[in-house]
Amino acid sequence: LRRAVYGAKQVASHHGSMEPILDDRFREIERGRWLGLTKEMVDEKYPGDLAKFAADPTWKEHGGETYTELFERVLDGFDHVLKVAREKKASRVALVSHMWVTKSIVTNSMGLKPTQQDEWAKVDIPTASISVMDFPREGGREGVVVSAGVKPPLTEEEAKEAMAGNKWGG
Repeated sequence: LRRAVYGAKQVASHHGSMEPILDDRFREIERGRWLGLTKEMVDEKYPGDLAKFAADPTWKEHGGETYTELFERVLDGFDHVLKVAREKKASRVALVSHMWVTKSIVTNSMGLKPTQQDEWAKVDIPTASISVMDFPREGGREGVVVSAGVKPPLTEEEAKEAMAGNKWGG
């Protein structure tokens, strides 16, 4: 959550007195025994885990979450964000989160669920990218994806800082 909090503070610093609000429902996917490992390390230490995880949306022998559990958790939090924004008649909301959290919101608006693994996997939301969506002032959580996964230009120092978390949970 450290990098998302850092990003939220950067966004807030450019918008007056905004203060980031932390919501545990927007934490990154729980990786279980894979936490702190690269994909290569997971393959070496737990052969077959990643293939099983990719093939079966209910597989969670790694002790972490499935993408469906993540999706449901994130959308519960997002429903709350939309409710509060609508009550306050907010015209803009910035949600700074991790890649899989953003992917859950974007794919929901595209009508894709994590159980549709082949299609869900095609939606690329890179680390440190920006996605812009438009949601109705009333109604549900199905928005229009304006842009998804756009990478802003970074200075060399910013790029190093963004890439420092190359391990799951880093």
